[in-house]
Amino acid sequence: MAFHFTLKDDGTRLETVSNQDQTIAFVDLGYSDDGFSYKIMITLCSVPAMPPGHREVHFVIIEVDDNFSIRKHTNGLSTKIFLVGSNRNDVLEAIALVTARLAKLTECEVLSINTNETYLPEKALKKFDYICAVLCLDGFDGRRVDSFHGQEQWQLKKN
Repeated sequence: MAFHFTLKDDGTRLETVSNQDQTIAFVDLGYSDDGFSYKIMITLCSVPAMPPGHREVHFVIIEVDDNFSIRKHTNGLSTKIFLVGSNRNDVLEAIALVTARLAKLTECEVLSINTNETYLPEKALKKFDYICAVLCLDGFDGRRVDSFHGQEQWQLKKN
């Protein structure tokens, strides 16, 4: 399978959809010769029992085939077959920048980010730290705050 990385070809194309509970952004990532398209999906969701300005961040790479079947890629191990070298850094930067853009769009006051998987290696956790650093440059203050049964959490509050 040959993968064609398109994230930075002609500027980043961003599509967003939202309702009162969530805002979702899709960023074109690339396609393969065998008919798969790839997108980054970033979601800011309201959190039950939390104030309206609190949002939880989720991100995933989705792979869609010609029949619109979707496969989720939630970690670097599953994306190694199509994302290589500096493309991985480009994807991380896109996730961080789009998350910051969605935070402005939704006017949220508090963001929380949780790992999808448990007991991730420190190298994987540094990616979450990078996303938080970008958000801190954009007016948030926060850090990694909690670990529960191997799942990590970051909390950020708008300055």
